Amino acid sequence: MAFYWEEKIGKNERVLNPDPPPFLPLGGRERGREKGEGARTKLAGNRHKELQLIIYTIAMPKPHSHLFHVQIEIDRLQPGEIRLSLPAWTPGSYMIREFARHVQEFQAVDDQGNRLPWRKTRKDTWLIEAGASTRVIVTYNVYAFDLTVRTSHLDGSHGYFNGANVFMYVHGHTHEPLTLHIDLPVGWRATT
Repeated sequence: MAFYWEEKIGKNERVLNPDPPPFLPLGGRERGREKGEGARTKLAGNRHKELQLIIYTIAMPKPHSHLFHVQIEIDRLQPGEIRLSLPAWTPGSYMIREFARHVQEFQAVDDQGNRLPWRKTRKDTWLIEAGASTRVIVTYNVYAFDLTVRTSHLDGSHGYFNGANVFMYVHGHTHEPLTLHIDLPVGWRATT
């Protein structure tokens, strides 16, 4: 997949998109930033109206805490339960790593901000009882203080994340396009 930078969103935001066909809109929603705040980078896929839209946001507002803040917005066409999981391993390193052990403060709400009931069904899987909610917003923190290419690391000097150990996937929707927003601290820049 080829990527290119495109200055489209605003002064402090950059968009990183796969080379889309010219007739498809770029993925993601426009999001503003106040002047002087850190940059936001989007990694976006082409989206089609018939598909469920999934938007990931990763932020690092307090890098010294070693916590990445992750948000997943799921626009749904079907009512019912949502299952989310983190892989137990990452390509290139085939040892079981148990990435879910670093997840903290998991919660799910509907588009009105009402908390949705959830439970862990396995050590790496969360089941959200979403009912008829057409939009579900999941948030959690990931502790990241392991300086290897197999895991993630965050401190005051830099942040590195491996998608396999920070982004939960939505069961049944792993082949759909998605959008990724990266909220950076002031003065930081994204490199892929």
